[in-house]
Amino acid sequence: MGIPHGSCTPGDAVFDTLELDEAYITQLDRQFLLNCVMGDDDFGVADGELPDMVEDEQIESDNPEIMSPPNTLPGSLADLDVEQPRTDALNNTYVRIVHNNGMHHIPVLRCGCHGEASVPADLVAAGLIPTSFKRFRTFFTTSVLDNFQLTNLECKASTYQYWNKLSRTGAPGISHQDLDDFYRELRRLSRSWRWVKKLIWSGFAHDSQRDIESLSPSKLALFCSTCPQDKLNLPDNWKDDPNKDLYMRSIVADSNSKAYHVRQNPPGWNKSVWATGTPLPDTSSTDTLGSPSPDKWLGEGGQFMTTRPPYIKYLNEKQNLKPTKAPCENQFRVLEQSMLLLKACNVKGIVALACARHGCFIPTCVVDLPVGEQQKNIDYLLRELFRHGNMDEVQQLPFMYDIVCQNIIHLAEHLGPDLPQNITIDQAIGLMHVHRHKDDCYQRFASTCIPSTAITAGEILETLWASLNKVSSQARTATLAHRAEILDDHMSNNNWKKIINMPLFLCQKFWEAIDMKEKAEKYHGDMVATLNPTEKEEWDKEIGKTEVDCIQDYKAMDLMKTRDVAHPTAIDTQDAAIAEGQDANEEWMWLVLMIEEEQ
Repeated sequence: MGIPHGSCTPGDAVFDTLELDEAYITQLDRQFLLNCVMGDDDFGVADGELPDMVEDEQIESDNPEIMSPPNTLPGSLADLDVEQPRTDALNNTYVRIVHNNGMHHIPVLRCGCHGEASVPADLVAAGLIPTSFKRFRTFFTTSVLDNFQLTNLECKASTYQYWNKLSRTGAPGISHQDLDDFYRELRRLSRSWRWVKKLIWSGFAHDSQRDIESLSPSKLALFCSTCPQDKLNLPDNWKDDPNKDLYMRSIVADSNSKAYHVRQNPPGWNKSVWATGTPLPDTSSTDTLGSPSPDKWLGEGGQFMTTRPPYIKYLNEKQNLKPTKAPCENQFRVLEQSMLLLKACNVKGIVALACARHGCFIPTCVVDLPVGEQQKNIDYLLRELFRHGNMDEVQQLPFMYDIVCQNIIHLAEHLGPDLPQNITIDQAIGLMHVHRHKDDCYQRFASTCIPSTAITAGEILETLWASLNKVSSQARTATLAHRAEILDDHMSNNNWKKIINMPLFLCQKFWEAIDMKEKAEKYHGDMVATLNPTEKEEWDKEIGKTEVDCIQDYKAMDLMKTRDVAHPTAIDTQDAAIAEGQDANEEWMWLVLMIEEEQ
């Protein structure tokens, strides 16, 4: 039985539910079977992605109450000759509570010992999140909000899909048309709850002096715990170690054209905002009906998506950059054309940095592509890496990018003072993309030709995009602020999984490396045994000199290029095979190979 109003003592529950007998529950079942979601709550805002719990239930009443029950019957029950009870037998007000097992209409006992001003905090402490701060009639439990966030992270279920599942759980035999829609409240509260969880994870819950309105960049982000970082996982005297290769940071960059955003055009929207550099207005998006809705940013730049105003300013300052002429520039036309096809989008995709070995997104190093992938987008990411990526200039930086042969030509000129003076950048192309470049790019930029990078494919972001694209499609028509929060949440979830699984992963890779090292040494020894010792010594000197010179001039790696040797073409091989009497299937196979070669 609930505690009477105003009579609780320290240690008693702030809120409790009334224990009803079976007869009373049976009596209420017929009246409230359909009343498992919000009925007539009058919201004073548009149906948008609002970030905070606005005062959305401002209904005039002669005798306003803090706990106010719904005053209409839901759905088809309005035609029944029944009166909906507003309180129970002990005068406790009925409210709606949304939980994991559906929506419930139950009495809730409010404690007034601390005064009415403390009621919202008491509700949250009791695990109930109100949909309004003035008239408490509908609550979401923290459990259902946690469950939605986990379902969205692991199953990539949208808010709409989760709401349909929740409706069927509470009323499996009732049509959704007979139920009042509670979808927009779930969207709004889930966004607010995601923001609260980020603050809790980052230590704000126990430090009231920290200002959540002016967060420093990357303060809410989780990053790789394995990459060598000064003052985090390196000894104090690591700079004195002569073996500098142990402390290098391998970074990979890649773009994702599937994470685009559809342009929204509410009143006052400036379509040329990206071109003019004007800061994005607060009303920069619309809901599904086309009416303007506030675009409130929560913790902008605190995780992985970069802060917009400095980024927009940088893009406008670099508008006069001339296109870089690279030796294999013709290979990038497909990428440029794919970006131009997205005419209805104000964001054509995203580009990000991640650690090349472990696949963790780097904080503040994910940016939108307003007009397609350009060199200045990558330049800005590198600037953010040096500022907020805990990167020391003493560390060597192997930088892997699909078109790095184009990006590095004027990199020092573009970054200027933002480029650390003593840093060493090794440029590389991922092993999947390097074969699409010209032959000269292989020995110059293939990751296998960079000393001390071990076996690094440089394509790990491709695997991360495959997972992120499952949810990026849900954010295409959200506000820009909400879209950034969704992507941040899923990138943070990726890093969290990497961190907790890293010990087991490293142990497995350690034993694999020992086995591979033994095989590689045996293979290398057998090969060296067939060489002339004098020639081998001369080659070792040339390779050592080349690896030093290539840092200043990547063309020095041309020494590693193989000599051209005449090989028989597929046509010659096919004629010889047919002459030997191959069957029809083999002839068709040779024909396929010949066609591929001609393409």
